[in-house]
Amino acid sequence: MTNWCTNRLTVQGEHAELQRFLAAQAGSPATYDPGARRSRVALTFNAQVPVPPEVLEIGYHSGSPEQEAWQLLHSDDLYPRAKMDENHPSGMRNNEDGLAARDGNQSQVVPAVGPVSGFVCQVLHWGTARDLESNEVRVALSGNQLHLDFSTVWSPPTAWVRTVAAQWPNLHFDLAYIEPGGGFAGQLTVQGLQIITDESHDVNRGDLERWGLDPDE
Repeated sequence: MTNWCTNRLTVQGEHAELQRFLAAQAGSPATYDPGARRSRVALTFNAQVPVPPEVLEIGYHSGSPEQEAWQLLHSDDLYPRAKMDENHPSGMRNNEDGLAARDGNQSQVVPAVGPVSGFVCQVLHWGTARDLESNEVRVALSGNQLHLDFSTVWSPPTAWVRTVAAQWPNLHFDLAYIEPGGGFAGQLTVQGLQIITDESHDVNRGDLERWGLDPDE
């Protein structure tokens, strides 16, 4: 059974920069079927944090669920992500264990040890196992604030937020999330390379009420 995490992303900055950020999120979702027709959608995590071609060739799953769980558990040793570097314009840098590449406002992190499945790659670099459903995202841009309300499977897209925040250092990102089925809620606030808030806690009655959920269900 899939548990859904409810997310509310607020991005603040100059109106023109917010428009550019929103336009940059359009693209083609990761496609693991080589014969499938690639479609373009208005919002996809894959636009600025794309799944590498070699991972797409391996497929969404590789090996048993136990093997993938083990890869995620040991991800810091097996698949080091790009480290933040305040001297690099993207906030990313190459390192000996993993490769971070940047093309315009697009960053791509290639795991150093393979094979890694699309499932593992997306959890590591988006924070969630699947892409968002573009047609189910509520978008509101007004003045110097952009609000995105959407759901993701099992967990919030915290890794994706950290990466795009590094790519857009003039914007302020605040992600609030709640997953009642998993029993957790939290907040991630980032600007550029600075993580201002990163906390997660057990869901309480106040959380449920703030999100408009019935605490007695």
